[in-house]
Formats: sequence, structure tokens, C-alpha cells
Amino acid sequence: MRPATVALGLALLMIVVAFAVPARPAAAADLTGLYGGNLRMAVLAAPSWNPLSTNPADAPVHNLVWDTMARPDPVTGEPKPWAALSWTPNSVAKTITLTPRAGGTWSTGAAITTADLVRTFTQYGFVVTASGSDLVFNFTTGSPGRFYSEVLYAWVAWNATGTVQYSGMFAPTSGNTNLLAANTHFWAGRPYLDSVTLVVSSSVDDGACRLLKNRAVPAVAGTVDFIGFTLLPNDLTDERACTSYGGFRDALGNPLNKSLVNANASRAEPSVSAVHNPGPRFMYYWLNVAGGGAVGDVNFRRALYLLVNKQLAISIEPSSKVTHSLISREETFWFLPSWEVVRDAGFTTIRDPAGTPRQDTNPFAGAQALDMAGYVDRTGDGWRENRTGAPLSINVGVVDFNVDPRKTTIVGAYVDVLRRQGVNANLVVFNSWTDLRTAEASGAVQVALENFDPGTANPRWMETFAPIISANDPNTITHLGLGKNSYTLAERRLHFNHVTYYNSLCACVLPVVHYESLEAYDRTSFAGWMPGFGGINNVWSFGSLKQPQLGALSATISAFTKSVTSGGTTTVQVAVSNAGGAAVADVTVALTTTSGSLNPVSGLTDSNGRFQSTWTAPTVTQDADVTVTATVSKAQYVGTVVWTGLTARAQFRPLDVSVVVGQAILNASVSTSVTVTVSSLGALVGDVDVSLRLSLPGGTLTPSSGRTGACPGPTCGTFASVFVGNPSVRSIYRIDVSASKPAYVPFTGAGGSVIVTPLPNDTTKFTRVTTTVPGFETLAVLAAIGAAVAVLRWRSRREG
Repeated sequence: MRPATVALGLALLMIVVAFAVPARPAAAADLTGLYGGNLRMAVLAAPSWNPLSTNPADAPVHNLVWDTMARPDPVTGEPKPWAALSWTPNSVAKTITLTPRAGGTWSTGAAITTADLVRTFTQYGFVVTASGSDLVFNFTTGSPGRFYSEVLYAWVAWNATGTVQYSGMFAPTSGNTNLLAANTHFWAGRPYLDSVTLVVSSSVDDGACRLLKNRAVPAVAGTVDFIGFTLLPNDLTDERACTSYGGFRDALGNPLNKSLVNANASRAEPSVSAVHNPGPRFMYYWLNVAGGGAVGDVNFRRALYLLVNKQLAISIEPSSKVTHSLISREETFWFLPSWEVVRDAGFTTIRDPAGTPRQDTNPFAGAQALDMAGYVDRTGDGWRENRTGAPLSINVGVVDFNVDPRKTTIVGAYVDVLRRQGVNANLVVFNSWTDLRTAEASGAVQVALENFDPGTANPRWMETFAPIISANDPNTITHLGLGKNSYTLAERRLHFNHVTYYNSLCACVLPVVHYESLEAYDRTSFAGWMPGFGGINNVWSFGSLKQPQLGALSATISAFTKSVTSGGTTTVQVAVSNAGGAAVADVTVALTTTSGSLNPVSGLTDSNGRFQSTWTAPTVTQDADVTVTATVSKAQYVGTVVWTGLTARAQFRPLDVSVVVGQAILNASVSTSVTVTVSSLGALVGDVDVSLRLSLPGGTLTPSSGRTGACPGPTCGTFASVFVGNPSVRSIYRIDVSASKPAYVPFTGAGGSVIVTPLPNDTTKFTRVTTTVPGFETLAVLAAIGAAVAVLRWRSRREG
């Protein structure tokens, strides 16, 4: 199981700083400018892609590609639910039930099923069964504490068939496992970064040079933004020529060496920063407890511990803090101050062999402890003998000055203190750490100054820490066992603190200092590093890292021609600039249109900040308004959306009409067919509105209006009517036609004529008219009346 060190957002998008990664739809344009970028990270070796790898160097990369049920809180280190919603221990049933979070997916987009999780944890050797969507871990054989050490931090890496899959926020790309692509299916949302490239460095110096040359002009191939392994103080301050990457020159052109951190600005790169965070690595004195002799005596070991000058150690070892526990004080969840045993000689307990105190010393503590334990000088030769009076001599090992001068100095001072207290201690130096550890294993040294890096904030490493196991102190081993069999985190934490407490009492492993985690990165490349116990190389950083923001984009969109005939084209241009008005190249432009087509529909702006596309107008039967929209985006910029209006204009197409009369000369009351055919530019036109009108009265057309038949079809472009005339005289009827259809020029005019002859007179068909004629008497009366009226009118004129 690997140590745990862990989008859109838009996510989508939003950050929950410690427990979520922003999400965004993978295909949507990013107008926030937050997404994108490839972080290049130096590693000392390509990682193993076996989830069961025990190499601590693989853990930071594995943490990016495989998810876990819990994640350590970035501030306290407490295991918090992550891919799991919760877990419930049952010490009576000897089980712990885990409820996974719904919605987990592999990088392929396939759902992570309960069967997948059962197979995953079975791969790690756990007895686990499914209960609905829950997982039930059975610990009837013991060690339920493994749930908190291993289950919660085990990589979710196998599907139900036993095939390795990727469940983290990144996944290796096919054919190039050194390129980790953002997992767009990650349940917590994809990270801001598009990818992480693993750059294998041949050495620490090589990795440092790759970082130092990251801003070189012209650009140098193979540089990195971040050194993905922990550094030592010397790694930061050592000056390097970096000739493999072009080297450095001063203002006069002379060769120059530079370091990651340097008080002389001319010998440092302004873009490179080093960060110091508390970490789990510590320095301690190893004791050959199992080898017997004086070091096998707990009282002698306690005296040796009381003579360790931790204040001197931190004055020599940079980026370190005094520690009295195997658990760092900075691990605030795991460290319980009440179980800390303080041991630090400082500069106060040193005296010469004769017992004469030096000016800056106090003749107590360590020397008294030796006396009380029976290690005294019985012969007067200035050296203490053991409790039986036999000569006492111990070898204290350390790596040579050329390997680590600081540690050689610290051990040299410690041996001097021991000798001043009458302990015949011999300083033995070794050419390498390997040689030193060979001497430890053979018993050639009884004490040695060592380093250990657990690689994790979780103190589970104590369960297999060889110096504790081999010392075999009953109390320490008991609490290791109790920790392994704890069903709750609180119990497990308590027993881990008991382990370090009893270790201090037995003086089996003598902790001296805890180191800070030292890392270096290019601070101008990405922002959002998340400090925590163990450093910034954690999953929270990679979920938060973003390229520096450069402001908002401005865009304009225009068309060379605003009105385009159906089927015609025009050029649409998008121009993009930054807040200062300067053109911006390589901006992604995505175009959409409400009608018609664009080619291309997307692309990048050129060096002048321009992108062009051809818009083809749709076929329309009448003029239509169209909107073309441009979505403009680029990483590090806030994007924008702009649009412009166009008009798709109907083509100029005249209608041609012909009228065919079935019989051009006919008698009254006799019908004939009238066929109207409509075409345009030689092609029949369907669905044309047709209206017929006669030039004279006395005739009818049935129907007189309608529409030509649809095309294609048997009546394509034709309209049929029937004419009947009933004139009183021979007449010529002209048939006038009107034809119209949207997108066509209408037609109005004479379409044809018909001559109609009236029917001849029939003598057998007449009407007899009769009237009454007045007699003579009647006529005489009427004449007299008329004469009287005339006389009256004459007299009236004369008298008046």
C-alpha cells in the first residue's frame, strides 16, 4: 500500500480548498481562463505503474493517478473521508463497514462498482465482502488497525476483472506514461491543469539545472517547473555550472555558477523559489540494542541519550527542529504532547574526564546517569568501566565528511562529549551510507547517526520500523500490537503516542531533529501551491494549480458583406486583443451560426490576433436574418462572447408562365381545359400561387385560383382549370394570369385566349306580346282636358 501524500471546476465550478477540485465540462469553452497548462515535474526515476510498489519515490506520482478512500487533512493530517463517505467500526463483530461515495469513475468514464472495490482491496490481502453498496472488512484474524493505515490510503487501482485502471485526477496517456492527462471523469471535478509531464533527471544536480534554466532565452529543451523530490539543504545552496543546458554568463560574458537559493542575486534565478514545510524525515541515533554489551543496558542508553546535544544539531543542520518524539509536533492530529519525553543535553551537561566543569557546563544529568547506572572509573585511568568492572569501549559510526560534513561534525562533537564524560567512544567514519549500514548490521558499530524518511504523515511506519522491532522493548512492542488492533482512530493515535513514549524511556531509538521538507519550483509558471505537512508536492496542490492570470480578452466580429444571396459566401473575421489593446495570438475562436454554414468553425488567431472563416448563406425563399456568434478563449485570460448579424437574401428568379387551352374556338356553353405551367430559368416551379381572370363578362373559370403541383410530382409546376363561355355575340376571351411565390419575381400578364360563338336564333322559340287599345270616347275626353289646360296657361301669362 502506498503512502498518501491530492478539479471547473468550472469546475465548474468551484474550489473547496481542501477537499474538492473544481469541475468543468471537458468540451465546453473555458471563459474563465483558469484551465490549461502542462506542469513539467522533475523525478529521479520513471515511476513504477504497479500499485503494489513499495518504493516511497513512487508515492507522489501514484497519488495523482489513483484515488483513495481517505485523504489526510492538509493542515492537521487527520484522515478525512474522500472517496468514502464514512466508515463504522464494530469491535464486537470484528468488522469495519465502509460506505463508498457514489459517482466514482475510472479515467475511461466507466463507473467504479462495488465489485471493483472488492477486487481492489482483495489485491491488498484484506478479507472484504459487499453488502449492498457498502464494503465490510473482516478482522477476525486481528489487525483492524490496518484499516486506518492501509485500507483508507490504498490506491483504488483494480476493476472486478483484476485489470489495473486509473481513478485519480490524472491518468497516464496511452503510449507515454510520463505524460499524465487531466481526468475529465474524476468524481470531484477535473483539475485546472491539462497535464503533468514527468521529466526524468539523472541526478539532483541535473534536476536543479533543469529548473534553473526554465526561463532561459532562447528556450532550452527538457526544463522543468518543479522539482518533484525532497531536497537537502546542500541541494539548495550548491552552485552548479549547468553546462549541459547552456550554462550561465555574467554581464561580461564570463562563465558563472548558480544555485537554487543564493544570497548573491547574480548567482540565483529570480523565478526560482524554495519552500520549507514541516516533514516526517528525522535524524536519530541508532543503537545496537540487540547486540548486547553496554548498549543492551537500558540505563546506559538513557545516559547516552541525556548527553545528546540537540541544540548543537539544529545549529549545524539547517531547516531542522529539535524533536523528542518519533512523531513530529507538526503532525497536529497524530502528536499528543502529553506523551512526549523531553531529552536534550543542550550545552549544559558537558565536563572533562576529571569532572571539572567547563565554564558553560553543568555537571549533572548525563554524567550522573552514568554514575547511577554503575558505569564509573574504577581504575583511575580516566575511562569508565562497565558495571562488572570490565573495560568499556563503544564505536560511534557516521558517514565521512565528504559525504555529509554536517553529520560528521555533529557526531564528532558527540564523541567528544562522551569522551569528556569518561566514555571510551571511538569515532568511525564510512565512505557511504551503505558502508555505514553494513557496519551496523555486522555489529562493528554500537551507535550511529542515521536518517529516516517515513514518506508519510501517518505514523503507521512504526509498525515495521526495524530499530524499534529489533530493540524488542516489551512496552513498545505491546503498544505497537495494541495500535494494530485498534478499531478507532482515537485508539490508534493513542497507542502510537505510547510507542514513542516508551521508546524514549527505553532509549531504543534516540530522536534528535525533525527536518523540514525542502522543495523548489518556478513561481512564475503556476500559482496555487498548497503547503502542508510533507511539503507542497501533494494532491491538493495539483488540484489547485493554475497558470498566472493575464486579464480579460476583448474581441470584435465583422463580416465583409452583411447581406448575402442564398448560396453565396462572405468572410467573417474575429479580432482579439488584450486589456492593453495589443493583439493576442493563439486564441481559440469557436464560431456558431443560427443558419447557413461556417468553414472552419474553430481555430486560433494569427500573429495579428485575427481569425477568419467563410460563411455560406442558406437557401431561403425570403430574406432571413442570421446571427453568427464567436466564443473567444485562451488559458490565462478571461474569455468573451461576441456576435454579428447577417442577412441571407433570396435569389432573383423570375417566374415564367404559359397557358394552354384545350380548345381555342368553341361554341357557347361548351367547356374546355385550361392548363397553366409555371417555370423559372427553365425549371418547373411547384407550390406557386396562381390566379386567373377573364377579360370579358359572360365566362367562368373553375377554379379561378390555386397552386401549382409540388415538385417533384405528377403535377409538378402545373395548375388546371376549366373555361365555359356564354356570350350574346361572338367574343374573344383573354385569360390573364398572376403567379407568385416567395423568393421569385411574380408574373402578371395575358396567358392565352378563347373564341366563343353564341348559339344561332331558333324561330320556333318566341314570345307573343298582347296589349289593350283605348276607344273613341276615351280619346275625345283626353283631348278636351288637354285643351283646357292650354287655355289656362295662356291666360296666366297674359295677365301676369
